[in-house]
Amino acid sequence: PVDLFPPGFFELPEWGCAIKMDIVDRGEISEEEMRSGGKMRAFMDLDKLSLPLLLRAREKGDRIRPFGMKGTKKVKEIMIEEKIPRDRRDRWPIICSGGKVAWVVGKRSSEDFKVTDETRKVLVVEVFYPYSG
Repeated sequence: PVDLFPPGFFELPEWGCAIKMDIVDRGEISEEEMRSGGKMRAFMDLDKLSLPLLLRAREKGDRIRPFGMKGTKKVKEIMIEEKIPRDRRDRWPIICSGGKVAWVVGKRSSEDFKVTDETRKVLVVEVFYPYSG
C-alpha cells in the first residue's frame, strides 16, 4: 500500500503506473470535461475525501458504491464484469479514502466522492498505466 498526499506526481514502478493528482476550483472544470475525461481520470470532491488517500490492491470483502447506484457492489464483481484477467485482479490498483473504495482505477468511481454543484474543490486523479518511468 502507498499513501498519496495530493497534489503531486507519484511514480509507482511497483504498480507499473504513475499517478498525477491536481486540485482545482470547481468553476475551472466543466461537466463535459468530467464526462469526457476517459477511464484513466477520476474527479472527486476534495472535501468528501480523507487524506492521505491509499493506493492498494483489493481486499476480501471490498465494496464500492458506483456512480448512480444507491447500494454497493463487490469490487470482485466489478473486476469480473470489467473482464480484468483473474491473474491481474490481486494487483489491480484501487484508491481508497477513509477505508472506503473511491476508485477501482480505470473502471468505476464511487458515488460517495462524486463532484456536485456544492463542490468547491475537485481532486483530479490521472493514472498513466502502464508506466515505466
